[in-house]
Amino acid sequence: MKKWAIILSILVLFLLNITQLLNAQQLRSQIEEQDYIVKAENANQDFIEKFFSYSSTKERYENIKPLTTEEGFRATLPSGIEIPEDNGSELSVTSRMDKLKPYIYPSIDKNKVDFMNKFEVSTIFNKIKTTQEIIIYTQVVYDQISGWKVNDVEFVSSLGNGYEQY
Repeated sequence: MKKWAIILSILVLFLLNITQLLNAQQLRSQIEEQDYIVKAENANQDFIEKFFSYSSTKERYENIKPLTTEEGFRATLPSGIEIPEDNGSELSVTSRMDKLKPYIYPSIDKNKVDFMNKFEVSTIFNKIKTTQEIIIYTQVVYDQISGWKVNDVEFVSSLGNGYEQY
């Protein structure tokens, strides 16, 4: 009888250990998935902040270049334009982004995450300030060498145009 009790105890302990191993593996997987989403969100937020908060157009594009793939960088340029040089002319543009609300759309592909971003942008052009609510789609992709980068940008909507003299 004692033999069966010892064997049964060993069997129960063995099953408990297997259950703990499976739970630990599942927890590790959940942590890795959460980590990947947080890093993708950080890449998206960093891009949005740098793209919409700048002191000059040239600075804007210099700041986002390291955050994008080649395709993502091209998506930020209006077709047919080149990045203007800062020449100290009286024409000036500055912009500041605020109140970012990113909405994440994870993909089955662990190397790609889509975002819809809603935020306010205040732009000052030749001492005239405008504030708009902007909605932008961004896609970030993961590359093992360079990490998370913005691969696509599409302007979805801009609302409002409260002009005021600055």
